[in-house]
Amino acid sequence: MNTETIEGVTINIVYWDTHHQQLSDIRKQVFIDEQHVSPDEEWDTLDDKPDTVHLLALSHSRPVGCARITRENTSTLKIGRLAVLTSNRGQGIGKKLLRKVLESALSSQPASIYIHAQTNVKSFYENFGFEAEGKLFDEAGIPHQRMVFSSKRAKAITAVYQQRILRHQNAQDFIQHICQAIAISQRQIRISSEHLREDIFSNARLVQEISDFARSDSKALINILVHTHEHLHKRSLPLVALAKRLPSKISIHILNSDYDETVDSFVVGDDRYLTYFNDESALSGFTAYSAAAESRTFIESFTHLWNHQAKADKNLAQLYL
Repeated sequence: MNTETIEGVTINIVYWDTHHQQLSDIRKQVFIDEQHVSPDEEWDTLDDKPDTVHLLALSHSRPVGCARITRENTSTLKIGRLAVLTSNRGQGIGKKLLRKVLESALSSQPASIYIHAQTNVKSFYENFGFEAEGKLFDEAGIPHQRMVFSSKRAKAITAVYQQRILRHQNAQDFIQHICQAIAISQRQIRISSEHLREDIFSNARLVQEISDFARSDSKALINILVHTHEHLHKRSLPLVALAKRLPSKISIHILNSDYDETVDSFVVGDDRYLTYFNDESALSGFTAYSAAAESRTFIESFTHLWNHQAKADKNLAQLYL
């Protein structure tokens, strides 16, 4: 059970087979009793599917809200059944619940996330970066609007993660958040890495995000500072091949071999979206999406090293996929 406690309200990721009574009680009170949705429409066949994710909100150990995430296909997730009991509305529980839902959904790195929102709460979802798509329609006798969440919009991502520090201890977490930060950046990406470890910087999605960013605008730039060339020439690196194809957009410099001071490893997008490696080899670090002040320090160090302690390595130009 994955748990997050925020200001006294606990949001749990739970299983239908162990928590169906609590989840069902909330949905019955909100959808069937309050909104007059028929039981046949409320109880579908998706709740007990193995890939359906359920979330339960508790206030002082009392179930007060719920939501679920269903998978339509390999790349599309639908958020649904988001409800908070009448007696607990107006306390910010719905926002905390949706934030946790989106975090959970984003962790699987889908191409699309959407919800069928009741029109009277459309603005609630707009505040999280959802955008209306298509015409209004009726669902269970209630007007609805399809709304789509895009992880490529800065407003949407920052609404989810706010000013929090997101700790990482595995490659997938680093890949997810580096990709998200690149996707919402518009001007410049700076990458400082010991040796471009392959399980992160050769990941297909990450390389594609860098490629998309480089092609997104004529002024978009990516600077990659590699701390050591050791073993680098022995590998075929996708980023090196990409830099060869887009030399005006992507530059790779190698730190001078006689430079013996410690160099930080990080990725900074647009001077504010920071992923930092406390230990790149051990995969320990964090991401912060509101880190302009912290990023400024790293950018100053990066710029100094780039201009005075590093240079392009002509040998890298010979490496292709």
